[in-house]
Amino acid sequence: MKHAPPPFQLPNGNKAVFAKFLSATYELTFDCVNESVTVKTTIDLIVPESGQPVIDLSTKAPIEAIKSVKILSNASQLSALEEYQVPLTGQDAVGPDWTPLVSVLEEPLAAGATHTVEIQHTLKSHSKRNELLWDIANKSVYCFFEMSDETPGPEATYDGRHFLERYVPANFEYDQFPSVWTVKVTGAGEPHMLVTSVSAIPIELAAVNAFSATFTTPQWYSASSLFFFLGAKSKTQFAGPFSVDGVPITVFNHLPAAAPTLATWQPKITNKMGRLNADLGPFPCPHLIVYAGMGMAMEYANAIAASENNLLHELVHCYLGRSILPADGDSGWIDEGFAVWYEAAGMLPPQTNPPGPASKIGGIRPYRRGTDRRAWTQGRTMMAYLDHLLKNAGTGGLCDLVKLAYFGSAQGTIITTADLQAAVEKLTGVGLAAVFQRCIRS
Repeated sequence: MKHAPPPFQLPNGNKAVFAKFLSATYELTFDCVNESVTVKTTIDLIVPESGQPVIDLSTKAPIEAIKSVKILSNASQLSALEEYQVPLTGQDAVGPDWTPLVSVLEEPLAAGATHTVEIQHTLKSHSKRNELLWDIANKSVYCFFEMSDETPGPEATYDGRHFLERYVPANFEYDQFPSVWTVKVTGAGEPHMLVTSVSAIPIELAAVNAFSATFTTPQWYSASSLFFFLGAKSKTQFAGPFSVDGVPITVFNHLPAAAPTLATWQPKITNKMGRLNADLGPFPCPHLIVYAGMGMAMEYANAIAASENNLLHELVHCYLGRSILPADGDSGWIDEGFAVWYEAAGMLPPQTNPPGPASKIGGIRPYRRGTDRRAWTQGRTMMAYLDHLLKNAGTGGLCDLVKLAYFGSAQGTIITTADLQAAVEKLTGVGLAAVFQRCIRS
């Protein structure tokens, strides 16, 4: 709860409070005959103070409808999720930030007790994004949790939800909790493949008509961690698992795909992981899933979606981004700035002066989830300047900062902009408060 946003006032006079999820179970049933998906979620949670807990679930597609909300720990009391805009006051109301939307439980809960909430909702196909598609002829389904950490431009409609809460009830990224998932497919005309970030071995759902599988996520997973893919076996091709420095890796795509063959991916991955091993230390993931050549670029825990052009960038995020996790939107610039800087390292002159004001690529409201687009440009310049300071102090630069695990060595460690500032100040002896204020939080 260290990095949880502060409570905010609701129109009814109650507080919306950010909870600690203790655990969650998700049951997803895909009906290939009726082309419907039903989701049943059960969450055990506690609240640090009495109030209405935030249990976030987008109301945009592919969410179709919330069918029921019950507080099981209170005699199955019926409740609801209500969507609110976070109110803006003072400095929060200044600048180009979007007003985030969050879903809040209708009933207040008391602090000091464990509460159990059950939510049932449905998903639908989304015409503008290939997240949920049905093949009527073959009675099969394609489902991919297409997450994004990028805040879109002001021309876009944005509600701040692009992580797990796009599909199932979830919490903000400050929270880490284990979850058990059961995936059921009914009315299927062919076998399916289930690929998740918890294992390098895909699960083959070999039966037709009806089948199910269960997997469990680790304690340290947050709302941005899970990679989830479900698709017809006849349209999914795999390479691997093969091993690179003892790390089992599975590469796959879903037809029709931009990459008709996966044969070229193993040497490219081997080459880039060798470079990362030398520069940043041993690969931090116990295994790796690569969703290849699908025109997407995104990082997950122990998984990436990438093309050959952005493969290195996404692999960098296996170190900084989805093994070492940004606490919130305020810290999201760190891993993007580092990854872009690392890609260009050695090709740019030293950045001996701090960059100009960055118009709040950090220092944004704690309720906003996405990473500002300027993190890829001004964030890179800031990383180049920090690398210069570190090398000028006799260290190995930014790469050594990651390699020596100043952010914490355990997979799932959460970091903030303040952590980065403190780590560089400790190594260089240079006070950076004014630089970070001007270049990151201005």
